[in-house]
Formats: sequence, structure tokens, C-alpha cells
Amino acid sequence: MTPARSTRTISRSAFLRSSLALTGGALAGTGLVTSAQAAPAGPGGEHTRSSTGDVKLPDSWEGTIFTDPLRSKLDGYISSHAVLYDSGPIAELSPANIKKADGVVNFTPYGEDPQVDQYDIEVSETARLDGGPVSVSFADDDGIETLAEAQLVRTANPQSRALLLHVLGTRGWSVLLPPKASIVESATLAESPADVTMEEATTIISNAVGFSFGEDGPNPVRVRDVSLMNDGKTIVGRVSYPSGGTRVTTTWYGTAVRGNDMVTYLLGELPEGS
Repeated sequence: MTPARSTRTISRSAFLRSSLALTGGALAGTGLVTSAQAAPAGPGGEHTRSSTGDVKLPDSWEGTIFTDPLRSKLDGYISSHAVLYDSGPIAELSPANIKKADGVVNFTPYGEDPQVDQYDIEVSETARLDGGPVSVSFADDDGIETLAEAQLVRTANPQSRALLLHVLGTRGWSVLLPPKASIVESATLAESPADVTMEEATTIISNAVGFSFGEDGPNPVRVRDVSLMNDGKTIVGRVSYPSGGTRVTTTWYGTAVRGNDMVTYLLGELPEGS
């Protein structure tokens, strides 16, 4: 007999799993990490720390996670941002392929032994680019269910998409993203956003955008004009990276989000002129 299903709630231990595993070990010293690959402070590469900042977000970003305050753990956490390197510039991802995606197939709630639970994964529908979140549930052998939402998003690499997985908290809050924005993610070992240094902010941006192109090897990304604002909740930088046989330079805007005991940032690419 199949046990009756209950809903798993968010506990403090849910935030204790390291995001090093989620970012391919970048913070542990792979070839993709280095703030030295970013432009140094100085003419053309100034780094600044301010309390408010003067970045103007597009109207379409209002009401998204980038203008929200840092959410409570009751609203859940970002579980993974998995780049789909082998899938190409897809416009949709079927339920079957969502179940096989990194971050979903190997999902473990924070604070739990990955060998304890085997999950029965259910996905409500096909995820479509710019189509918003689709429901995902993970039921363990005891019938306890963890509810989540997955979104198919663009990355900095025009040839790669990513699957963003957000575990729902008890309030059922969904992550709202800006329409058609490229979205990346990374973390740092700082204990709080206020403790993030300029060097760490530069590395966060470099890693987050760089993982759009691969998990290992030289990082093709160059970062300059980094700013830390709002007591570290907001990071901004100008980033150049390869696109279509040339290099483009755009502005990336990051916000601290609930991820785990480490400081995690979700970053979006701003339209030029913002």
C-alpha cells in the first residue's frame, strides 16, 4: 500500500548543505575560479561599495526576485541552477528530461544524508523558455513530499540554457524572474551579504557568468566596474564574454537569495541602457 503523502516543511537544517556541490566545486579551486581574471580596480575597472547605488532597473524587473527583499526561509530556497550544456539553445524541456536534469535527478533537501531517501519525482508539465515555473514534487519512501518549482532560463551562453530549481517553503512563494532575462547563480563562503568583500563579489560574478560556458577549464569571462550595494545584498558588474565569434560586454545585476548557510546570489543580465 502506498503511504499517504504529507508535505515536507522547511527547517533550519535545510539550509546547511554547501552550495559547492551545486556550483561544480568552483569555490574549491577549479580552473573556472579566479578573481584575477577580472579587471583590476583602477581606471576603467573601478570597484565601489555604496549604501544604495544608482542602478536603474527596467520597469519589467519590478516585482521580480531582483526587487524583493531577502526572503524568509519560510519562502523556500534556491536548490540548484544547472546549466544544460549538452541540450543546446532549447525552447522547452519535457517532464521526462526535467527528471533527468542535474539538480533534479540528484536532489537532496538541505541537511539530509543523500543516501537516505530515494525520490519518486513528478513534474507537472513541460518547462518552456519564458514560460514561468512548473511544479516538481519529490516523494521519499515514507511518502513525505518536498514541493518545488523549476524554470527553464537563458544563460550568458546563447548555446546553453539552465534549469533553476526553487524548493517551496510553507508559504508557497514562487520565484518571479524578469521576462527573457539571462539568469545565472553563484555563492561565496561569507557568512552574510554584509561580509562580502569586493574581491568576493568579483569572483561571484565571474563564476556565475563563466559557468554558462563550462564547468572546467579557463574562464572566458572578464569582469570590471564591480559595485556592492545595500549592505552586500546587491552586486553589480560589467562583464565581457564570447558570443557569436566576438566578445560582448553587458551589465549583470545580482541579489542575495535564500540558498543555504552560504551567501548565494542570483544574477540577471540587464538590457543595455539600463
